[in-house]
Amino acid sequence: MTFSGFLKQYLFITFLCAATIGILSTQHFFDDLRFFSWISLGFFAVVSISTTWFVAGGNSKRKGDVINYFLIAVTGKLLLSILFILIYALAVRPESKLFVVPFFVLYLIYSIMQTRFLSQWGRKKVKDKS
Repeated sequence: MTFSGFLKQYLFITFLCAATIGILSTQHFFDDLRFFSWISLGFFAVVSISTTWFVAGGNSKRKGDVINYFLIAVTGKLLLSILFILIYALAVRPESKLFVVPFFVLYLIYSIMQTRFLSQWGRKKVKDKS
């Protein structure tokens, strides 16, 4: 898969997530989760594309560098996510701990998509260098 193919898939997934949040926003049970869901979607829209670009844009001369870039990106994304949740929890002090559920659902969706693309891309890059 090319990076432009990833971008098309990424935009489609982001649209589906936004549509789902929009539909759920009309439901009463989602009132407390609405704001954090939207800012979580924006967070993952920026962080996922940035970390994918970091890994895909790395000019490595060794085969193992792709894996190293990937591990750095995943670790960075995880640390940014923890920091994001802590800042929100301290600033807003939500009453329910369920506010993290939409965040983790989005984290899972974007992580699966990103890992799938980068594993396909990494295999192709390693084959091209062999």
